[in-house]
Amino acid sequence: MSIRFLFVNRAALARIERYDRWYALLQEEIDLCADPSAGIVAVGKHVAEHLARRGFRRSFTRVIHYSSQAVSARKAGILGREESFQAFRGSVSLEDLVETAEDALKAAHVPSEIHDETLSRLAKSRLTTSREQLIFNYKVAFELMRS
Repeated sequence: MSIRFLFVNRAALARIERYDRWYALLQEEIDLCADPSAGIVAVGKHVAEHLARRGFRRSFTRVIHYSSQAVSARKAGILGREESFQAFRGSVSLEDLVETAEDALKAAHVPSEIHDETLSRLAKSRLTTSREQLIFNYKVAFELMRS
């Protein structure tokens, strides 16, 4: 059994209690930092369900979690959009991702050691079909938020 699996299992055990502990801080942070018209994104089913259960007072858009455990959700998000996905596939490259990540890290004033390590790891990765599916799912969700 891998260490990663143990951490994931442990995270699931106290998820609701942990989310409940941080909910008031989340509300406060959003009130302080977000414009009233800001789009709120819930990353993953558990977060979206928690916000709904707590009666979150702003509308939000749920996107699939980026974890490799959500691979089936990546595939499900393509169903009915296969032609659009095929057209999308060639439109993003690993170089595009590295460039976008660099812009985001600079804009966020991320410390150089984290900036450099992140870009180095990203540049060594591969843009797999599964990752393309993830990006496509995010693209669709963000376009829907905009409309």
